Formats: sequence, C-alpha cells, structure tokens
Amino acid sequence: MGKIREVFQKMSLKRSLVLLAVFCLSLVSALSVITILTCSSIQKKILDTRPIIITDYVIRDADSNDTENNNGVTAVPQKYAHGELSKENQLYYWCITILMVSLPIAYIIIASFMVAKLYYKWKLKIPLENLKNGMYHISQQDLDFQIQYTSDDELGQLCDTFEHMKNEIYKSNSKMWNMLQERKALTASVSHDLRTPITVLNGYLDYLEKSIERETLTNETLQTTIKNMTEAVDRLKRYVECVKDIQKMEDIEIKKDNYNLKELIADITREFSILAARENKKLVIRD
Repeated sequence: MGKIREVFQKMSLKRSLVLLAVFCLSLVSALSVITILTCSSIQKKILDTRPIIITDYVIRDADSNDTENNNGVTAVPQKYAHGELSKENQLYYWCITILMVSLPIAYIIIASFMVAKLYYKWKLKIPLENLKNGMYHISQQDLDFQIQYTSDDELGQLCDTFEHMKNEIYKSNSKMWNMLQERKALTASVSHDLRTPITVLNGYLDYLEKSIERETLTNETLQTTIKNMTEAVDRLKRYVECVKDIQKMEDIEIKKDNYNLKELIADITREFSILAARENKKLVIRD
C-alpha cells in the first residue's frame, strides 16, 4: 500500500485523478454486474416457487417404456399458467428487486466518496497543510522554517516555488537588516565626526566673546580666529557633501593626498586648545 501511495503521489494531479476514477469505476462495474446476476438468480428461484395451473391438455397413449403409467395413457399439457406467489415470496421478490436497483447506485455513491477522500489524502492534504503552515509563519514574520514536500506533480512544484520565494524574502530581509545596521553605524560615525568641528566653532565663538568682554580682542586676533572658523566651516561643508549620498560604510571613498605635517599638527593643536579651554583644561604638546 505504501509503494502504491508513493507512486500515486509522483503522478500529476490530472493523471492521478483519472487513474483513481477508472479504478473505482471498474470496481463499481464489477460489483454491479455480480449484484445484478445474483439478484436475478434469486428472483428466478423465487418465481419457480409459483404453482402451475394447467388449463388444457391432450390424452395420449403411454409409451411402452412408461411403466409408471398404469392406465396406459398420458396427459400432455397444452396450455398452462403460473399462479401467484405467496405473500412472503412476494415480499422477498420485491426486496431483491429493490436491492438490484439500489446497490449499484450505492456503489457509485460510495466510490465517489472514496475517490474524493483518497485523492485529498494522497494528493492534496500534505502540500496544502505545508503551504498553510508556511503562510502562517510568514504572517508571523518567522522565516526560519522549511517546506518538506517532494513530488513531481503541480503541488510539488508549487511548494518548491513557495520555498524559493521564502528564501528570497529571507535574503532580502537579511540584506535590509545589514543595511540598517550599516546606516546606524554610519549615522553614529557622522554624528561623532560632526561634533568636533561644531565644538571647535563654538569654542572660537566663546573665545571671541570672552576677548570682547576683556577688551583684549585685536584686529590680528579677530582675523586669525575668523580664518580658523572659516576653515572649520569649510571642512564641515566638505564632510557633509561627502556623506550626503553615502548609503553604507563601504561607499566612503578614501582619497590620498599630500599634507604638510607641521601644518596638520598646528591645526590639530589649535583646535584642541580651544576644546581644552572650554573645559578649563591645559593642553600640553610634547615632541
């Protein structure tokens, strides 16, 4: 039975349905023929129980071999008729007639039910349950499942397509999650890098404000401070333009350029001096 079911599952939906219907129809036909022949035989036996009424006969001389006829004559029936069945036999006869008609119809109904039941159980139940469970998992945003249904029929192909779709959704979600994580890291990096020039600008503004209060602000100091603030603003603009269209960390293009080390150290020292002054700390540079 298991091998038959396995072979049946590998067939296409149309072929398996036709095969199952032909098998059940053949079984119904055989049972119907057996039932009709059996009922007909029983009916004949019941009819044979009827009495025979002779209405006309002819007297003939008995044969010489007929030793049982003492009178030497024989009555040969010419016309006869069957009498009525007894009430009990009439009841039996009509019951057999009803069975002869109703049993084939019952066979067809039972066969139709069996075709539907077996077809659903062997061809539809497992793949439909797998697809239903798969859709439930997807609705719950759970992609950690697998549809295990191996068949060459249309539903097997549908299950394979569903599994492929689930895997593609899983890959897409994983890629989106990685992008979100990278965007989060990029945002944190941008926030950190933007904080430094903004803090430097605030430090220069505080320095100018305090210089004005102390009346120690000279024209040279003002020009130097404005120049440094302009450089910080330009650096801030360049950084914003650089990261404006960046989607992930890998998109950041690293460019190499020559730079004067003394000037770089002087710029860093100047900016960190402003930051240290805001925190009432002293910056010490050692060679």
